[in-house]
Amino acid sequence: MRCSPRCASCSGDYNAPVKASLQDELRRIQDGPGATAFLRSNVILDTARRRWPVIADVTVGCALRCRFCHRVRRDPARLASAELFERIATEVLPRASEVAFGARHEPLLHPDLPERIRGLADARDRLRTDTAICVLTSGVLLEPDLATRFATCGVDHVLFSIDSTDEATYSRLRPPATWAGLKPRLAAFMAARRDDRPTVAVQALVLRSTVPHLRSTLEELAAMGVRRFNTTVVEWETRQVADEVVSMRGPDAPWLAREFEALSATAQALGVAFRPPRTAPPAVPGEVWPILAEGTIWDEAATRRERPTVCAASWGKVRIDDRGFVFPCFRILDPRHAWGNLLERSFAEIVNGEVAVRARTMLLEGRAPNPVCAGCCWGPAPRPAG
Repeated sequence: MRCSPRCASCSGDYNAPVKASLQDELRRIQDGPGATAFLRSNVILDTARRRWPVIADVTVGCALRCRFCHRVRRDPARLASAELFERIATEVLPRASEVAFGARHEPLLHPDLPERIRGLADARDRLRTDTAICVLTSGVLLEPDLATRFATCGVDHVLFSIDSTDEATYSRLRPPATWAGLKPRLAAFMAARRDDRPTVAVQALVLRSTVPHLRSTLEELAAMGVRRFNTTVVEWETRQVADEVVSMRGPDAPWLAREFEALSATAQALGVAFRPPRTAPPAVPGEVWPILAEGTIWDEAATRRERPTVCAASWGKVRIDDRGFVFPCFRILDPRHAWGNLLERSFAEIVNGEVAVRARTMLLEGRAPNPVCAGCCWGPAPRPAG
């Protein structure tokens, strides 16, 4: 089933050849050596203490019009209520390994975010939990006052999306922002930190136009105090970046391998932790794709059962939107497909409630629990014949 290019209930903007290629790649993950390690590195569920990684979108909107953005709708700006932040403090913090603000939308659009994070940090201290508080942002809204408030509010980790410090490349990919405008904002934020807290990482998209500048980008960011540099490949081809997509397999592979080898050496010399793009392991039979649970999340007896699907989101992701709806995936937007609403039910009831259990069970059977999963590249895929 194809996802409509203008689907109203998800972010799909795929074309058929790209989707078919991704499904082939993901089938290789399912059967290849390293599938266990792949799942463990992508699903960071803390089964020992029964804690989830949680993403919260507390705004709707963005300050940018990124060329590669997968959003197909631009809703009016909305802000999460004080009540939702309170529910995150009381319901989510005790059960979360981390709470990260920002997935589909720019979190710094919320004018009170630093103060809300300070309240969460205080609640975490009272609960005596080590839940990490993180923010994912472009950084373009960091005016001096906000930069200081944000740097000192108690947030633990900040991930900035900066694909290139080459002026022409940055401004073309993330209009209307410019690197010349962002750089002093980032510098002000770095200077306002205390004792190198919060930790700062940068994530860069690997595109045909960004690869030639990755080393100079790393060097400039390292000079500003950034000590972690992550890279990721665009997983689907949108119309806007059809000419930009590169593949870690095929004709681009030798070129990319050389670039990343040099980038890794540069990072090591600068004392920067570097993460290259993750790629699928080769297709070699013999290892089934492991799961973390069937039905309720803590059923450890099911950890080695085969499952004819490549999606792990229902076992290891939770996204809360600005209205309190809880989803297992950032591509699902329609409240009709939510697991529940945090303003109405407890977090524990939602993640192991009837809707969540049904979704996991159907995925294990190779069936899609909703139309979004049915049209998604990561959704149910049958095992290869033979």
